Amino acid sequence: HILSKYKRIALYGAPAKLTTFAAVLLHDAPNIAYVVDDSPWKQGLMTPDGRWQILSNLAIVAEETKPDAVLVTAWNFFEAIYASLRS
Repeated sequence: HILSKYKRIALYGAPAKLTTFAAVLLHDAPNIAYVVDDSPWKQGLMTPDGRWQILSNLAIVAEETKPDAVLVTAWNFFEAIYASLRS
């Protein structure tokens, strides 16, 4: 599993399709620490399966929660997410 080479991974985006994606491809990835989403309505909640807390994107840069890798799960917004992470 390619994700196993990272100690702490953040998922970026909590769309409805994340539940299916996680069930199929991330079911054996214990190193997923949390999910970030730009929507304030989702922040502070858990993913529908109850596995991960949804945080603001500030968690990605905070020293105590900074991940080793970020996997974009809202791939239809990849360009905008990538641009925001680069700045």
